[in-house]
Amino acid sequence: MGEFSIKSGELGNFKELVKEMVDAIQVNEPDTLTYEIFISEDGNSCQFMERYVDSDAVMTHVGNFREKFGGRFWALLEPRGVQGFWQSQR
Repeated sequence: MGEFSIKSGELGNFKELVKEMVDAIQVNEPDTLTYEIFISEDGNSCQFMERYVDSDAVMTHVGNFREKFGGRFWALLEPRGVQGFWQSQR
């Protein structure tokens, strides 16, 4: 899970980027189990909740994100915190 501040005046651009990201994930990342974005009522912050089948799916997502969206994403947001939870399949 990640929490971010949306830079001033960038909410509209962020929403457009999120739509692109979600569409790309639905088409190209079948091992993504959950990809949800929550935007605060005041539009100043957001949270991402992501779940994947396994670590390979995480790495696929990270590579796709970096290549296609990373530059625009970081131009619109400031990180506030990230948490990772891992569950063994054994």
